[in-house]
Amino acid sequence: FDYRTSVDTTTVQYDTSYPTGLSDTAILVANPGTTPDSLLTKWGNSTVQVENGSLYTQWGVRVNRSGATIENAVLVDTLNPEDSSAQEIDLNWGIRVLFQDASGTTVNDYRAGSDWFTNHVTYQKDDSGKVIGFTIDFGTLTSRVEVHYRTKVNDNGKSGTYANNAYLTGNNIDSQTRTVNSLYSDANGNIE
Repeated sequence: FDYRTSVDTTTVQYDTSYPTGLSDTAILVANPGTTPDSLLTKWGNSTVQVENGSLYTQWGVRVNRSGATIENAVLVDTLNPEDSSAQEIDLNWGIRVLFQDASGTTVNDYRAGSDWFTNHVTYQKDDSGKVIGFTIDFGTLTSRVEVHYRTKVNDNGKSGTYANNAYLTGNNIDSQTRTVNSLYSDANGNIE
């Protein structure tokens, strides 16, 4: 559900999820800039998820929610440099680039291997070859886009918090930046 209230920004950070103590439930304190006409919104799981003994976090980015024209639109999404060695983008799960109409219905779904993906998406790798980010060069963007992917946590949750950054630039917009954190909690639900 969607609940709106004012927040004390001296104790709460925008675009951050706070666990409620209930299973898989968190409160996302959205930046006021994430209105229906916003250019960039970012989110992630409130906590790291376990799948087949490995730890993962799912992330999402919404670009150009209103479908305005953005010239030379470029999205750069990177893992936080301070914990990039602790996580990497899971290419087995893949990155999905979803072009949507004004109602949010997906009209094109691009993944690795498609011509569009190959021509517009580049990976950023660290010195060991792990994928720690990606760049999407949209050219002139006139529709709403969502990007979904997940990261694999490589340090068994020792870092505690895993951050992720999205940057949007374009010739006719002010650059936009969003950072979101995902927390690791142990099997008992305790935040590490």
